[in-house]
This record gives sequence, structure tokens and C-alpha cells, in this order.
Amino acid sequence: MMKIKNTDSAKPEYKNLKEPNSELCLISLERIIDCADYGLCMDKKHKHYNEQKAKKYNTQLIKLFHYLCRKSWNEIYGMRKNQEYGYEHFPIKDFDINHIKEYFQKLGKDINKDKCDIFRFGAQEFRACGYRKANTFYLICIDYDFSLYNHGN
Repeated sequence: MMKIKNTDSAKPEYKNLKEPNSELCLISLERIIDCADYGLCMDKKHKHYNEQKAKKYNTQLIKLFHYLCRKSWNEIYGMRKNQEYGYEHFPIKDFDINHIKEYFQKLGKDINKDKCDIFRFGAQEFRACGYRKANTFYLICIDYDFSLYNHGN
């Protein structure tokens, strides 16, 4: 007769476990704006959707996330002049799209109400806009057509 080991008796202790590489950037998609006009362009119903551009955009967004998740925030703050990716701390009041401004204001105490974090990606063609809380970057929206704010053109 075969005996089956009772695994319930040995409970692991978790109190001494720490998050590995806790200074590294984490990415959260839980705060993305759900909007038919502006947000995260992943759907053909979105008015800014362009199939050719979407393939490049989606690939480049994943590459950005992969890049950021291997960096500490100190490294991220120093990447302003990087050719492939870049970082900006941008005033929310300077956004040209009002419902994006309002969304940031509704987030309240979670964020710095004056500025947001913006990452350039896709050979500087797109912008990932959000905010940092602790070590997590919360993505809010993507600027895929340079309409979110004045880019100096």
C-alpha cells in the first residue's frame, strides 16, 4: 500500500522574505484611461487606431516596459539623453487634452498633482504618460500622435 505525504503540516514562513530587486521599476496598467478618444490605443474602434502604426506601437511599448523593468529609478532619471528611450517630468497643466488633466487631478493624493512622468519610446515617436508611486510606474495614457502636449514643433 502506498502512503501519501501530508503536505499541510509544513507551513512555510514568509515573514523574512523581501521583494527581490525592490529598487527596480515596476509597471502597472491598472490606472489606464478607458476612453474612446484618448487612452491606450489597442482597439480598432479607437479613433486614432492605425493598423500599420499599431503593430510598431505595441511592439515598442512592450520593449519599453522590458527596458524599464530592468532599471532602477535612479537609472531611469538619468536616461534623458538616451536615443531609444527618454524620460521627462512634465507639468500636467501644460497638457492640451482636458480630460487627461482632469483624470490626473482625480487621482488625488496618489500622485504629485503638478507633474507626471513621461517616457519616450519607439525611436521618440510615442510617449507613455503616467506617474510614479513608490517603485511602480502607473501608465495612464499613450501619446501616439503628438497631441497630448506641445512637443516644441
